[in-house]
Amino acid sequence: MAARGFPPQTTVTHVEPIPSLRLPLEFKSDSQDWQCRPITLTMETQSQLQALATENALSLRALLYACWSAALWRIAEYPDRFVLSTNLAGRPFAELQQALGRFEYAVHTIAQPNADMTLLQFAEHCQQALRLSEQQDGRQPGDVHSASEIGYQFFNAASAIETPLLHWENRTAIPVPEHCRLSLQVNAGERLHLVLQIQQGVFDTAGIATIEQAFRATLQALLKTPQAMLDRFPLMTDDETRILIENTHNALSSSPALGCWYHTFSRQASQTPDAPALKYNSRIWRYAELDAFTNQLARHLLNNGVEQGAAVGLMLERSDLALAAIIAIHKAGACYVPLDPQLPQQRVEIILKQTRPALMLVAQAQHRQAQLTLPVMALDEQWNDISVLDDSALPFTASADNLAYVLYTSGSTGEPKGVKIAHHQLQNYVSGIIERAELGAALTYLSIGPITTDLGNTTLFPALVTGGCIDISPFTHAEDIQEQIRYMEQSEYDVLKLTPSHMASLFALADTPARLMPGKALLLGGEVLSWGMWRLFNDFANGCRIYNHYGPTETCVGAIAQQVASDKYARLASTVPLGTPLPHARCYVVDPHGALLPVGVAGELYIGGETVACGYVQSAEDQRPRFIADPWSPRSNARLYRSGDKVRRLPDGSLEFLGRIDRQLKIRGFRVEPAEIESTLRKHAEVLDSCVVEQGESGSAHLLAYVVLQSGDNGNADWLREHLAAYLPDFMIPSQIVSLSRFPLNHNGKVDHRMLPAPDTLIAANADDYVAPQSETEKSVAAIFQELLLANRVGIHDDFFDIGGHSLIATKLVAQIRSTFDIPFNLRSVFMDATVAGLSRNIDEQRHSQELAK
Repeated sequence: MAARGFPPQTTVTHVEPIPSLRLPLEFKSDSQDWQCRPITLTMETQSQLQALATENALSLRALLYACWSAALWRIAEYPDRFVLSTNLAGRPFAELQQALGRFEYAVHTIAQPNADMTLLQFAEHCQQALRLSEQQDGRQPGDVHSASEIGYQFFNAASAIETPLLHWENRTAIPVPEHCRLSLQVNAGERLHLVLQIQQGVFDTAGIATIEQAFRATLQALLKTPQAMLDRFPLMTDDETRILIENTHNALSSSPALGCWYHTFSRQASQTPDAPALKYNSRIWRYAELDAFTNQLARHLLNNGVEQGAAVGLMLERSDLALAAIIAIHKAGACYVPLDPQLPQQRVEIILKQTRPALMLVAQAQHRQAQLTLPVMALDEQWNDISVLDDSALPFTASADNLAYVLYTSGSTGEPKGVKIAHHQLQNYVSGIIERAELGAALTYLSIGPITTDLGNTTLFPALVTGGCIDISPFTHAEDIQEQIRYMEQSEYDVLKLTPSHMASLFALADTPARLMPGKALLLGGEVLSWGMWRLFNDFANGCRIYNHYGPTETCVGAIAQQVASDKYARLASTVPLGTPLPHARCYVVDPHGALLPVGVAGELYIGGETVACGYVQSAEDQRPRFIADPWSPRSNARLYRSGDKVRRLPDGSLEFLGRIDRQLKIRGFRVEPAEIESTLRKHAEVLDSCVVEQGESGSAHLLAYVVLQSGDNGNADWLREHLAAYLPDFMIPSQIVSLSRFPLNHNGKVDHRMLPAPDTLIAANADDYVAPQSETEKSVAAIFQELLLANRVGIHDDFFDIGGHSLIATKLVAQIRSTFDIPFNLRSVFMDATVAGLSRNIDEQRHSQELAK
């Protein structure tokens, strides 16, 4: 019978393959040598263990087995089950207790800890399992050994047999465990002697320390709070917690940066008035000119109804006017809300409803297209009105607590989320990244990121507070990649910030990749940096420092950054480590219940410090799960952001990214919540249910959507892309949409993502027969498909994404179409209809429009 209703832990007889435990900071090793690490227990602890065993009719073997199993379970991310190699005495009957001879044998038991158990319940559960094993004859299937690489051996070294003619005492030497890379061995005599036996080279020293730390924590929890739940007791003592925080964060004397960044910019303008501050196309703005113009523009905004604390919409492409507008908005005491001019009207309306801007700044081209229900100002049309205003400095009336900007990201509730960033948060990030990336000198920054995300803020604000110059690339879209490369090859710049996949795509198309590298610092962020990509960029670095940069929008651009000077952690970390917290940022790795975890153990990343956002524009209900109090900060009212990212701390204190604990994705450097796309799909009358997943890795990652339609049809449902385009930005539109009659479900009744069929199999079964390209346009497009995708035959009904394309290659497709047909083709057209026939129709329509325009 199982202890207290829990399923019994059994000896392995017939099992499905059981994955090996993944323990902290492991390496692969072929060494045949072993090292021993004694674990010393005080006499008081040993007495408490014996008392607990006696009181609950448990054996010391079972108690320590339970502690060892529970500790492994906690530090290995709660596996459903795992195998332990265990030795048994082989004396299940009373008449065998005094028999001479070696009866001991090894068995392999399946450990199945359960979060619903208490520590004491689990110990009782283990005792029953070991007794059951004793009653079996030790027969084991031959294939189970591969699953058991962790051992537990218990030897009763003090056992002695007395007869009138003989005194016999067990003096057996403890053997090296077979098939185990790690084993806990217990020698029970007058005192308990515990030893960790570890295969040489399998664990980093810090990993071994964490394993011992977790075992000790489990043992103490069992002795002090035996009714504690198996997943709830802390793995670190108060002293261990204090030491970890002190060793991995900046000194407490470090004071937060004060004031607003634009105050420093104005002071810089008075110190270096003639130095170049901004370059865009043929225009060069000196510091004095930019400071004076933004003073005038700020007054113009105030004259047009913008008040301190108000929001101002910014529907502008990246340009010198856009940056000047940001400076002026801040000088007027307002915050900016950037909106991509290509955003669907429905999404724009949601953002405007939530933020209620006093004014929308646009360029002349957008002014004629904008369908907005608020005052609109076209900056390039009002140049003369602005230039006659007073250009003297405005009084600094805005507080550092005032909002600097509101940035929208994908939201899990079905609508975008607006993140509120205050000036003091922005100021702390700026000072922190300048210090970490050594950007204190007057450098040239190349700006190629959109102003609608904070990825590019690293090349804006630090430049203007250090006397640097921002070179704003005039090529703003992904389809301009060839022009962007030419611009970069002809420019001289010191600092560049972009995503790794973006840089890789530039490298792939450049004739001389070395010309793309900045002179001083390359900052890579927005997505995972692989070791392969780092090595590629490092080969062309020529003295340029390469930094990994990480931070959710809710922590103001970045919270972690570190120079990557070597691949010393490539054997231990699967991707390039994120680094350590920036000054004024604090990072904690915690378990599902918010308790700190030791070095090497995976958990959720909580981010604190001076750069945590004010919250979301929406109601407090939306932000309560994400923004919480910081119990480890020395400062009162300190807050944390729960990132949802899974990380672990490496021995040097840096953090390694391991994925997400939820479904959030990163596509082309943009955050994507699948739930928002699913919710939008379900708005369509024909859609009963929807599911969105990611396919591919890193730069080739793209979205797939599955739907259940009213008709119950299986096959291609790409016609729903047009519906999505009315609500979502380009990067959130799936490459393929497939309809199923129903979704596969797991035993909990939820969609089983692993069982979703490959889109190609369904679409191929419903596709029309091959039709060869007929027109010259179709032949040219098909030839481009063949070249990019290495396809042997391409018909007019073949979809670019169905036959191997993804978003990264799509930028090359657009570049080739623009070059071949000399038209301003854009990426959005590919997502609307990616077949040869559809793209050819679009191309012919654009060429016809160009002819009419002539």
